[in-house]
Amino acid sequence: MQRVVNFRCFLLTSTIAAFCILLYTKTSAALRVTLLAATFAVLLGLAITFLVSRDYVKAVSFVLSILVAVACVIGAKIGIDNRKYELKEQVAYTFTGIIDEASGSGDCRNFSMREVKADGKSVGGKVRLTVSSVRGTVAVMLKAGDEVSFESTVFFVESEMKIGKYNRNDIRYVAKLTGDEITFTGSSMGFFDSMRNGMKSILEENAGSYGSLAYAVLTGDKGGLEEGITDYYGTSGIGHILAVSGLHVGFITVALAWLLGKLRLNRYAKLGIVSSTLLFYCFLASFSPSVVRASVMCAIGLTADAFGKRRDSLSGLSAAVTAILAIKPLYVYDVGFVLSVSAVAGILMFAETIKRLLKFLPGFLSGAMSVSVAAQIGITPTMLVVFGKFTPYSIFANLLVIPVMSVTFVVIVLAVCVVAIIPRFGILLTISCSGLVLVDLIARLVSFIPFASVLVLAEEWFMLCYIPMFCCSRFFMTPRFKWINIVSAVAACVVALAICNVPTTDPDDVIACKGYDGVTTIIGTSDYGSLIVGDVNASGTITDVLGKTRTRKVGAIVLTSTSEDNASPVAFLCGNYGIGEVYASSYANIDGMQALISEGVDVRLFDGEKFGLKPVFSHGEFVGYGCPSKSLLLLTAGSNPAKLDSAIVNEYAVIRSETYGDEYLDRVYLVNFPNSFTEDKPIAVRVRATVISFSILKTAPREIYKNMSEDEKTRPTNENSDRSFVFR
Repeated sequence: MQRVVNFRCFLLTSTIAAFCILLYTKTSAALRVTLLAATFAVLLGLAITFLVSRDYVKAVSFVLSILVAVACVIGAKIGIDNRKYELKEQVAYTFTGIIDEASGSGDCRNFSMREVKADGKSVGGKVRLTVSSVRGTVAVMLKAGDEVSFESTVFFVESEMKIGKYNRNDIRYVAKLTGDEITFTGSSMGFFDSMRNGMKSILEENAGSYGSLAYAVLTGDKGGLEEGITDYYGTSGIGHILAVSGLHVGFITVALAWLLGKLRLNRYAKLGIVSSTLLFYCFLASFSPSVVRASVMCAIGLTADAFGKRRDSLSGLSAAVTAILAIKPLYVYDVGFVLSVSAVAGILMFAETIKRLLKFLPGFLSGAMSVSVAAQIGITPTMLVVFGKFTPYSIFANLLVIPVMSVTFVVIVLAVCVVAIIPRFGILLTISCSGLVLVDLIARLVSFIPFASVLVLAEEWFMLCYIPMFCCSRFFMTPRFKWINIVSAVAACVVALAICNVPTTDPDDVIACKGYDGVTTIIGTSDYGSLIVGDVNASGTITDVLGKTRTRKVGAIVLTSTSEDNASPVAFLCGNYGIGEVYASSYANIDGMQALISEGVDVRLFDGEKFGLKPVFSHGEFVGYGCPSKSLLLLTAGSNPAKLDSAIVNEYAVIRSETYGDEYLDRVYLVNFPNSFTEDKPIAVRVRATVISFSILKTAPREIYKNMSEDEKTRPTNENSDRSFVFR
């Protein structure tokens, strides 16, 4: 009898492992026990059934699934428990630690620290330093492996159990310093730290700006790249070449296999050499999940070849997933890992079928096209959920880029090895990086094509589309009903995507965005769509809020302040949301205005009360924008409501600010830092029938209401006010 799905032990095990991790992390304590117990009971029952029927392979497979699932659940619990915060916000500590990674350039640099101690006591997790005004200070020269000390307060880093939000580097705290506040105390550079630093120096000395690009291609470290370069690589759909992935492992494996074949080494020697090289590359790439996944798959395939066994790519992929999740269960939320697995799964499921459909093309072209299309099909659900956009030209861009990169990558690796031994041959690196010039040109050209990036918003449950996709694959053995499967799967995906894009907010909602030092608010209007008002320093956070609320139309950005730091985020939002109007106050910083213009932003001075906003001045200084229709005042970062003119404070019922004084606490509806709330938890209020929502929580804005007590839902914000407020 024909089976619906081919039975594969590791496919079963990896699927159940991922399912149990999701059950544990996405359900309440009471529900997770019930669901996990029911899952294990079903698996045990199936194992016993197959054991009685003497189908020992399936029986052992189900037992193995139970053991792996239990290990994953325990690992997930340990991983979540270890992420507890040990330090306190707004408390100054004296920190010492080792620079793990350095990124950025100019007046702002970011440093990730390991082996951190606060007041002499070890701190679990890493600390990220954001250092500004570093010219002429020691911070300019800091690199991986350097020991430093500084005194600072810290902010907590939110660690959501959501795909794309998982922090695999275990960064728990952020500290903001100036360059003269950090002190170099020594060096503790490991072997791979020295190797990475040496590689970076060699590339930058001999290849200039393309040396930084080459370093990003080899190691995945994008810190040295120019501002905005990752944006147009992502828009063109080839951003994966800047993150070490299975593609890079494939380049190394193919090149080594070809070379060892020419040397006529036996299959066991090939296995040992290639596996050792891949392990070394894993260390060099800091064990990136996608590199580990690809290395395990390659090792399994090479082992099968060495012992004369048939390769089974699906089993190899599933075995790699099982091994990674058993060790690092929370990688199920890592975007690099998910994209790597889904891309390979897409190739395995659809590449052969697509190649048959493209048989009218030349063999090499049909093969390359089928792989590119299949990989795009595989990653599309994840791309829509995590990044909220679809790149229709990525298939063609990858057709051009991957052949070039396959040669360029290997040539750069060889050139780096030669130059490291004989520095006078630096010209080899200059020549080897010429392929990157072509890749960079392709990325820029594709990113300028209209609709290169299409905004498509999707929630996390859209990942369930992988199920109907699998039903359409060659592994789903129902040939008589294949067209019914395909039509049903496509219809299910379209319906799911349509539901995902239904807005969750009313046209006049006001939604707050979180930022470390910025104040940004999204205001809905009936005439212009949504307005982004504030400092706009954290485009990622704003994008998250827009995606969570499924806001598609943004009429304009109104900046409360301008600086060189917010030029890139504003340009990113304009490019991805088609925002044509950006306004700044007449008191805007000139350098910030020039930075915006250099990023291609058409910035104008805000005049009058357009969009229902009016500039607000206190003691002769610009302090923000007021929205009279909503009784809402939006201050610039650092403004204190307690120091405002009393007439201004009395005019507005709700004030949004980064900081606040002892007065008017009931009028401050939002501050940016979790310990600065006027209530124990964020609140949402209704002001003149307008919802003021709080989006800092992991839940959607409208779900906040469910978590409030009855008193909170009805208690007025300001008893002395003639306005009535109702907590939502």
